[in-house]
Amino acid sequence: MKSRAVVYGAGDFGHRLSMDERVVGYDILYYVDRDYAKKEKVNGYEVVDTDSLSDQGYDVVIVAVYKWRNVVTYIRDNHFVQDAKIRIYDFNSSKPILTIKEKMDCELRYRIERLTVEDSVKNELLSEVWNAG
Repeated sequence: MKSRAVVYGAGDFGHRLSMDERVVGYDILYYVDRDYAKKEKVNGYEVVDTDSLSDQGYDVVIVAVYKWRNVVTYIRDNHFVQDAKIRIYDFNSSKPILTIKEKMDCELRYRIERLTVEDSVKNELLSEVWNAG
């Protein structure tokens, strides 16, 4: 049985999610966006005001925005959505819908990988300078 989902974000990330064939297991009910009046639909899905999050007639909220941490804080504080009902859309991940913990773990891995690459490049450049010396 598919989980009933509401997608937060009718911008670029929300559009990507609506077309992402890897997003399975969710029956998207509608999209919510703070600028809902500027956006009528996302690939056929209605875009409504964020106040609809208070209705709780869904199983999960999928956050599909770049600054996902701000949105998670907003929906926790203003619409009392529990972390267990929040998912994050990550189109770069092999698993596109993540829990908050999974998303944080992914970001930590990305940072470590980036720092490792940066250190490797620095060491290589230093070695070249030393050898050219």
